Amino acid sequence: YNEEQRKVARKTDDQKLHKVDGLIFEIERHEFKKASRTVVNDRRRAKTESVEGFLPLHLSIYNRAIYELIDTLIDAYPPAMKVRDPKNNLPIHIASKDETVLLTIVELLVRWWPESLLEKDPLHADIPVQMSIRYHLPKEVTYHYLDVQPDTIKWRDEDGNTLLHMCLRYGSHIDLFYRILYAYPEAVKIFNSKGDLPLHRACLFN
Repeated sequence: YNEEQRKVARKTDDQKLHKVDGLIFEIERHEFKKASRTVVNDRRRAKTESVEGFLPLHLSIYNRAIYELIDTLIDAYPPAMKVRDPKNNLPIHIASKDETVLLTIVELLVRWWPESLLEKDPLHADIPVQMSIRYHLPKEVTYHYLDVQPDTIKWRDEDGNTLLHMCLRYGSHIDLFYRILYAYPEAVKIFNSKGDLPLHRACLFN
């Protein structure tokens, strides 16, 4: 092919993709308002998977779509909240790995399925509150997770680390550290699987 033929071939491929799966096409190109209109006009499109097996909701969160699109997708197909993507992540896990995620987005996801905050991710077997610390999400997101599922403040990761251990390991905001400390003071006396107290984590990483 010469360059002109390549351009024509690429354009043809794009047109085929748009025709076969317009919604996926729009999301991947960050045409979020257009994608919202597509779903409003045909709610069945929210069930359409990409070639790789991702639902539009998965792709929207990966691509940091606007609130309007994510809300529209969930409303059109609520079961998507409980579908794991090809990487075995739920929508809440995808959001909980994004350090730029907006509080409004996680509030939306949690409102549709509060129990998702008890679901473990495939990589570290973390629940979302642990992920929010590991991946340095805004502290307001962690606060929200704890407000919705208060008992998760006592959860420990696979290495026996409490949230207090994790805050010190990953350099969380001091306000978050004190919030956890005051809500669960017993955590200062808990050893992880390596025999470390949170104090040992503080000395090692801070």
